[in-house]
Amino acid sequence: TTDAGGSTVLGGNVTTTGNQSFGDQLNLSADVTLVSGAGAINASASMNGTGQTLTVGSAGQTGGVTLGGQIALGSLQTGSGSFDVSIDSSVAVVTGDGLFANNGSVTLNSTGVIAFDSGLNTAAAVQTVLSGYIETSNVEIQLNNVSLTGNATLHSAGGVAGVGNNVLINGLALNGKRLMTLGGTTGQTTLTASTNLSAGTLTVATGNLALGTGGTGATLTATAEANLAVAANYAISVDANTTLSAPGQTVNFKADDFTISAATNSLTAGCLTFTSSTAGKSFALGKATKADIVLGQAVFDAFNASRVEIGQDGSSGNIDLGALVLSGPRLDL
Repeated sequence: TTDAGGSTVLGGNVTTTGNQSFGDQLNLSADVTLVSGAGAINASASMNGTGQTLTVGSAGQTGGVTLGGQIALGSLQTGSGSFDVSIDSSVAVVTGDGLFANNGSVTLNSTGVIAFDSGLNTAAAVQTVLSGYIETSNVEIQLNNVSLTGNATLHSAGGVAGVGNNVLINGLALNGKRLMTLGGTTGQTTLTASTNLSAGTLTVATGNLALGTGGTGATLTATAEANLAVAANYAISVDANTTLSAPGQTVNFKADDFTISAATNSLTAGCLTFTSSTAGKSFALGKATKADIVLGQAVFDAFNASRVEIGQDGSSGNIDLGALVLSGPRLDL
């Protein structure tokens, strides 16, 4: 335990079988590994290790790790043990990567910005808990089983209008919050596995949104109204193995193009709405083809909804209705 009120300098590894508590600022003068076995590691005051790699935990670690305050590191890595890692910071800048190999939970709570310039990966974690603003510098973000405790932003282009990269989320619970993602000009946001959209909003500010990809579907659910939207000139795609279960609920989709490959009757909701991100876009339904956005017969076959709404109030775009067989839903244009 260090809590004298000044600072502690570490130039080597620290291994204990009990708790490690750094109550003052922790400065790293070299690469450092902290291992505490069943004990907890707490370095929540602040940390300065610019250019240095901090590794926390090991394969045998079970004690949790908490990092906080203002953080500056060259790289942050975790051991592969069954322990939780939590970062609660107003400013955290990791110029290298954030590789979380631990198979407990990873919590990233940003009240300002948490930046992993060379990428962020929590694929091994049993859960990734997010709140606040998190970014990389044109490097992929890959997260497992995300749960929001507050509104969150995932920006893969370093906080600017850059080329960006993919934002891959394998499992998501919005919990009534808003998630914004930015894939830049080259990346897209992809959702797979169990995805609970209840009472939440997913907004993709740059890049396309893929609900499932390459035969790996997303299992979408909602017990309250849900919203999925991409910015102007971007699209939403639905994989053939993606399903939606939102009986009695409204699910709103907003994009400038839709590619829906879902199986017959696999998208269940009280109401499905489809609007365009750009005012004045035209829709073609059924066998009609001349329009900005085409929703063919196979798309309507995928709908298992009491009502389907196309377009939005005040739009100057046309709706071209070709031959279309409706097997149950009311169609509002």
